[in-house]
Amino acid sequence: MLYDFVTLDVFTDRMFGGNPLAVLPDAAGLTTEQMQAIAREFNYSETTFVLKPDDDNNTRKVRIFTPAAEIPFAGHPNVGTAVALARLDLLGPVAAGQRLLFEEGAGNVSVMLRSYGGEIDAAEFIAPVINRLEDELPAEEAAKALGLTADKVTTAHHGPRILSTGVRFLYVELTDLEALAASEAAPGPVTRISATRGLDGVFAYVRTGNGEVDFRARMYAPVSYTHLRAHETY
Repeated sequence: MLYDFVTLDVFTDRMFGGNPLAVLPDAAGLTTEQMQAIAREFNYSETTFVLKPDDDNNTRKVRIFTPAAEIPFAGHPNVGTAVALARLDLLGPVAAGQRLLFEEGAGNVSVMLRSYGGEIDAAEFIAPVINRLEDELPAEEAAKALGLTADKVTTAHHGPRILSTGVRFLYVELTDLEALAASEAAPGPVTRISATRGLDGVFAYVRTGNGEVDFRARMYAPVSYTHLRAHETY
């Protein structure tokens, strides 16, 4: 059986910018194993598989996979999936301001369609899980996970901290853009943190203060990979 798919560049207004996403708008009949294999083949940070909802009052059921595992929730897959379904005319007549409800592992996600260029080209969502601050880690341990020395981690605003919105990341503030550019997911230390802390990824960022953007960040996931890719966001 053949399945249609689309790819999108989320959080950008230009092709090959932002954060890539693959969407299968009708994944009926695929097994979990097949979904995982497809996500691994795309090798994007996430791929979404859209199904009929379990509850007819909801819009769709959406399953989200990284190349390594299914995850209960993520941000840009909700934005991209909503825009894709609207632009493919799979939701019937839609308009800016219309709310969709996606069933996901972390719970129901409310997504509002937006239009800035005359057609549906954006969306906003409400996370199904309230942000939950968890353990704080020593700067030395966080620095090693990013292949850096401890002096490249700043604790002026907060120490390296685990935050969960259904997916658990270690957030590490670095001193400058040079440290961010030099960062990498050091396989040994980062997989040790993953194993002992149950992390889904590491999120390193810098406060730029340059007037154009407030933060520049790199997200490393999934942390269980021997070779990890950084997805840079602005």
